[in-house]
Amino acid sequence: MSEPQNDFGLLLSATVDIGTRLDSASKAMRQPKPLDQGHRVFGSGTVPASGQNPFLLVPQSEPAGPASGMVWNVRAVKVTGTIDAHTPVTGTPEFYCGPPPTENLNAITPNFLDWIVSGAAIPFTTDLSRHVYWAKPSDMPYALIWGASPGTVLFFEAIVEVWRVEDVLRMTI
Repeated sequence: MSEPQNDFGLLLSATVDIGTRLDSASKAMRQPKPLDQGHRVFGSGTVPASGQNPFLLVPQSEPAGPASGMVWNVRAVKVTGTIDAHTPVTGTPEFYCGPPPTENLNAITPNFLDWIVSGAAIPFTTDLSRHVYWAKPSDMPYALIWGASPGTVLFFEAIVEVWRVEDVLRMTI
């Protein structure tokens, strides 16, 4: 008589396990997805003869920031010289995501709360964690370069995921 109870317990356990797995799979399928997972924004610039310190690099590609109703999840940033991606150039990069700073008598002061990461040298590239650094429509990723030599030509790139605000708000992480 104990055999039917064991079979019933095994059947019940298997049913619960399958139900849990189906629920997890269903939840994963309902998770929102970004509209574009590898959107690239980029800009370049030449450090002026005055040796502006820091030197501001902002995206010059269109769009430089998310459109209304959209947000960007910043996934990677890099700064290189424009000759190639591996030749060292002078300067130390800092990356931010927020409203770009305004220049006031050659003093650029970023909001430290917008800081993402600092690099040790140029070229510098890093991947960033998912769902951590977000840009809203008034924001953009940008770089400040410290100690770059006058005449140095630099290239900035950020790789972002493009999301609808409504999808981000209904995400479960």
